Amino acid sequence: MSALLTVNNLKKHFPIHKGFFGHQVGAVRALDGVSLTIMAGETLGLVGESGCGKSTLGRVMLRLLPATEGSVNFEDTDVLTADKNTLKQLRRNLQIVFQNPYGSLDPRMNVFQIIAEPLEVHQTVGRQDMKARVFKLLDLVGLSKDMANRYPHQFSGGQRQRIGIARALALQPRLIVADEPVSALDVSVQAQILNLLLDLKKEFQLTYLFIAHNLDVVRYISDRVAVMYLGKLVEIGKCDEVYKHPLHPYSKALISAAPVPDPNFDRSSRIILTGDVPSPANPPPGCAFHTRCPIAQDRCKVEEPLLREIKPGHFSACHFAESM
Repeated sequence: MSALLTVNNLKKHFPIHKGFFGHQVGAVRALDGVSLTIMAGETLGLVGESGCGKSTLGRVMLRLLPATEGSVNFEDTDVLTADKNTLKQLRRNLQIVFQNPYGSLDPRMNVFQIIAEPLEVHQTVGRQDMKARVFKLLDLVGLSKDMANRYPHQFSGGQRQRIGIARALALQPRLIVADEPVSALDVSVQAQILNLLLDLKKEFQLTYLFIAHNLDVVRYISDRVAVMYLGKLVEIGKCDEVYKHPLHPYSKALISAAPVPDPNFDRSSRIILTGDVPSPANPPPGCAFHTRCPIAQDRCKVEEPLLREIKPGHFSACHFAESM
């Protein structure tokens, strides 16, 4: 597989202002030097605790939020420095499915207008073919064309998310950022949406960045997984390899905390992290995880570990990854 999108040293700092004149007194480091590569045709899962910067990464990658520093290259084009016309062309290949199916659809537009909007903006389909294209997209996501004249409030959460997926597919993109697309849905509906995403991936050779905090969901849908903590990537590798042999203590703790549907499971083997997540406005020196890490040593407090390849295709940002 070839690299479709490459992120290099991406940073996003939200300024903190204080006082009558609004002087900047600090910054929230939502992203603090993220680098990764998404290969064509793969699903890269991105996991981590709430507030670690997962959604911010997805939005900055698509330039829905401005970056503070770094680059995002879609093949040979830098998304972050592209001019208006180039960015409009990039939008055809880079789409997003938002987390909230209730807030991501315009309540004043019916389903036909919602799905047709990107086609009209980019003028990829003539008016005479618009209706047939919208109906085809509805059929792809398992909705009837009779629903085209209804409004978002007339649908369930799962149906709304299908509408959002149809809208994302309208321009036939190559990469879709799925920002926790099933977290607001019932478990039974989650399975339907996940299977739909897998079917669409096979049919259209799609590439996904799948953002979630549910480890079971990520394992089901992903080829590789990246683990994020406090605005940094701490581990990247093939999905099964990371789940079976995690090489970072944070990844190990996350996997240990996942619910196991077995009444005989020995819960005493779980890793319980102590302390709270540090503030991204004032991250600790050295390794950001050392304040909660069960194997932290003095070196971790002063020296930041680099994300390095420990095994073929398996990267970890831990000084002691080899001994895990």
